[in-house]
Amino acid sequence: MSWNGSTGLGMEFSEDCVIEDCSLMCNNYRHFNPYWHAGGMKLIPANVRCTVRRCEVAFNFGSCGIWVDGGWEGLANKAMRILDNVCHHNGSTGIFYEINGGGGLIAGNLCFANQGIGIDIQAHLPDPTANEQPRLWVVHNTVADNVEGFRVADRNGWQILRNVTLVNNLILANSLPGDTQGVARDLLFWMHNDREDRRTDASNHSDYNAFAADPAPILKPGYGHGNTRPLDQWRERFGEDIRSRVLPIFFQSSHAGFRLLATEGLDFAAPLPEEVTRLWQPRVPGQVGAGVASWPER
Repeated sequence: MSWNGSTGLGMEFSEDCVIEDCSLMCNNYRHFNPYWHAGGMKLIPANVRCTVRRCEVAFNFGSCGIWVDGGWEGLANKAMRILDNVCHHNGSTGIFYEINGGGGLIAGNLCFANQGIGIDIQAHLPDPTANEQPRLWVVHNTVADNVEGFRVADRNGWQILRNVTLVNNLILANSLPGDTQGVARDLLFWMHNDREDRRTDASNHSDYNAFAADPAPILKPGYGHGNTRPLDQWRERFGEDIRSRVLPIFFQSSHAGFRLLATEGLDFAAPLPEEVTRLWQPRVPGQVGAGVASWPER
């Protein structure tokens, strides 16, 4: 599904649908509005337990690769599964999981060299029919050489970020060269919306992630300039990423592809709960990241 004027694939009001082993490239060549509906795929609204698996989504013009958008209350996506995809060189975000309800799983994806965010998760609409809100698990992904790595974000109190767990991810050199203001970051994980660092919601957690040592990881607890944190301050203030590590990890990224040059020190992944493993298993058990050491795979 390539060279479409706006969007390669769209899906709405689907249950238990599976999209797998597809290529979605060079869509939105007519440059439609990327903030509305464009890119590799746009899944909106009211999709339930649908899976996007083992797709390559790349080179989409000025737009996202995989975009799951929840719409509005009563029409949110639920329990979506985005698994083992490769998203690279998109003109905006690699994977955008926006305003969704009912948890889900984002696992095993490699997102590199996107001109926006590797993986962007924004808020959710609580499921009014659920006694306990399901958790969104974001595990064993590799985000490398994007303008930004992960964004896990509230929407300033309008839509709250809840029940997100980010573990066992490999986060490599996502920033802008010479950026001293913290415009870009390896990890924005929403903690607060004021200058006092007061946390707005304590149900979100990040841990067992690996960051490249060079350049040093940039972590941000909220929007705005001048509020970046090194890992030691991040841990002390928020109690997150206690078991995450900063390691000398080297890789190659270009239009020719991606290659992780070594995997030493990455074998510290946390065990996953049954609610994850019954749906998905990591390719390399015990190792953080996507398990895809190179793309195209050799």
